[in-house]
This record gives sequence, C-alpha cells and structure tokens, in this order.
Amino acid sequence: MLIESELFEIPFRDEHVPHIVIEVNQKCNISCESCYKDKNTYTKPLDQLKREIALALELRKISVVTLAGGEPTLHPHLMKIISHIRSLGKEVQIASNGMTLSEDYLKELKQAQLKEIYVHIDSLQTRPDGKGYTSEKQFNQLRKVITEKISRAGIISSLVATLYQKNLKELPDIIDFALDSQDVTRCLFTCSTDFSKIATDISSTEILGSCFRSASFSPEHSAGTIGEYKQGVSLESIRKMLKEKYQMEPVSYLGSNLDHKSARWLVYYNFVIKTPEKNYVLNIGSSFGAVVEKNINNKIGKNKAISFGKVLDQKSAILFCLYYAFASRSLKVMAETFSFLLNLLKKDARICYKDFTFQQGPELHADGSFEICRSCPDATIRDGVLVPVCLADSLVKKPIKV
Repeated sequence: MLIESELFEIPFRDEHVPHIVIEVNQKCNISCESCYKDKNTYTKPLDQLKREIALALELRKISVVTLAGGEPTLHPHLMKIISHIRSLGKEVQIASNGMTLSEDYLKELKQAQLKEIYVHIDSLQTRPDGKGYTSEKQFNQLRKVITEKISRAGIISSLVATLYQKNLKELPDIIDFALDSQDVTRCLFTCSTDFSKIATDISSTEILGSCFRSASFSPEHSAGTIGEYKQGVSLESIRKMLKEKYQMEPVSYLGSNLDHKSARWLVYYNFVIKTPEKNYVLNIGSSFGAVVEKNINNKIGKNKAISFGKVLDQKSAILFCLYYAFASRSLKVMAETFSFLLNLLKKDARICYKDFTFQQGPELHADGSFEICRSCPDATIRDGVLVPVCLADSLVKKPIKV
C-alpha cells in the first residue's frame, strides 16, 4: 500500500526502535489457523532468557519488552522473567490467548509489575472456552469476560486478532466492541500470511543486518511459486473500510525495508467519551503526525528511548485533545474537537483513549526481493541475532564464510 506524502512515517530506525519480543517458549494450549510458530513444545531456561534480554538491550534502546510464545503463561518462571525485566527499568507486556488468566494468576502478574496483556482472540482459533462460537460478534462475549478480569487486576487490557478473508467483513464488530468497552485500551490486528509458502524459495536474504536462508530451502523446490501465498486482506482494504464506516483516518504508518512509502503498519488514535446514553468518538487525524514526529525525533536527538504503548488517564486525554486541536491550526478540527469535549459536561461522562494498529505480513516478490516492516519493531532474538518474530521459525542464519 503506497502512502500519500502528508501521512507521518514512524521514524523507528536501527537501534532507535523501542520494542522487542522475547519468546519464552513454544508450548501452546490452543490452535490458530495462521500460526507462524513451529509446533514444538520447548521452554527456554531462565538463564537463556536473561542473555537474550541483555542482548536485546545492547542492540536497541528499548522501552517495552513483549513476552510471547507459544503461550507465555505456560512458562514456569514467568513472574521471575517479568521481575527481571522490570529491575532493568523496562516495561513488560505479554501476548496471551487468555486461557490461563485466573484471578489469582493475574494478581501474581500484577505483583510482578506486568504493565499490559494483549489477549489474542479471533474466530479462526480452536479454543475450548469459545466452543460453539463462530462469529467475531459471538467471540466478543469472551473478549468481554477476559478483558474485564484483566482490568480488575489493575493491568492494562488490549486485544489482538488476525484478519482473514473469512472474517474481514466482521472487523467492525471487533472495532465496535473495543470502542464501547471501558476495559480495552488498544487493538493490534495482523493480516494473515501463509508462512508455509512464504520462505521456501529463499536461498539468501539480508534482514536486520544478518544474512538468512529459508529453513526449508532446496534448489529443486525453487520453482518461482512466489506470490501464491499472498492473502486478499490488505491495508488498503482496511483503510477504506474504516474510512467509510467510521470516518477514521490513520495518524501514522510504518514503511517497509524496500520502500518507505510502502506501508506495513497503519496506526489510528481515537478518544471515546462514554455517557449512559451514547458514546462519542473523536479520531485524531493525520495532521497530528507532525507533532508526534517532532517528539520522537527530539528523543532520538537526545539518544533517549522512544516511548511505546503509552496510556492516558482522564486529565492527560483531555489535554491531548486540546493539544491536537491547537496544533492542527485548522478551524474545522478545533470546532470538532471542542464539540467532542463538550460531551464531558454530560452526567457520568468519561473519556477513554483507544488506538488501533494494523500490520501487513512479510511478502516475497516475484523479483526475489523480500519485504518486511522497516527495522521490524517486532523483532526477537534467535541464535544471537535480531530476526522478525514472524519469520524466526522460517529462516536460518547463514554461516559467515571465512
């Protein structure tokens, strides 16, 4: 998806990427249709995880570490891992399917100072707690139960879902749920990719400074089948849907390693004022991108870690909206923002911050070029090097020739 010039590109570059994913295990208790992880059952020892975390902090100016799996809550030392990362001054979040999140377990996570849980729930999962559910609207019942439980424990609750041709038309059902929920802070949506085909033709490619080959590459197989894996879900179709149904526009995007104008992420900022009668939504438009860019570049200039995954309280949310209105220098934006904020005068009104991120999977093009997110904010450590977490099981590091 090519981006017009006025939309702000998130300037994550090289070491100035504030996020890393640390895989703690490969064990899992459910099945997802487009899971890109090997079906292994290993659990990493605590010492190995500490070494990977230390290396990640050497390579990047990290603000937030996401612990992932498999299902990370199945790791026997998860609390120790979280506490260790917190002792290094970094925030921690986990990506979980929510199956093991009992009230007592959530209390332990809170005591270990976990910041946020991204709960992955969608209709293309096979999970016992969703037995009988077939639509995203039905799965909203499960999302509600789990996110409420997380919020009661004092942990930020967010959602993850994978988008396929099969459920793309149901995306508004998830968006509506997130906008209406007082517990959901943000949503991460990934466009499905067939990882069984994506890397079979790669004999050599450079990613994030290291050279890799396909884990299953063989010269006999390399027959130019590139492109067969490509899915029908695109960022362009998502952007069109959100514009038509919600009048929402992205505030920023993340480009690709091949073309910084080719979007791999679209990011939306929204505020919701909830009243007993109705919800009012304000979409932060692309004009605010210049303000975000200035703030990030200021931190990069001072060699500081960029903030990632901020959450705004009531006061901060109001100030943000006012800042957006004045920074826009647009009478129309100012009028829309002030009209939105006036709803706070209504009885029992409450303002909430929401953001939505949509991610496109990696692509192997017909000319052999490999397209991923620029500097990959979702990289992990594998065999001592950075590699996109979505490709960590598909690629193998090539030995350096002496």
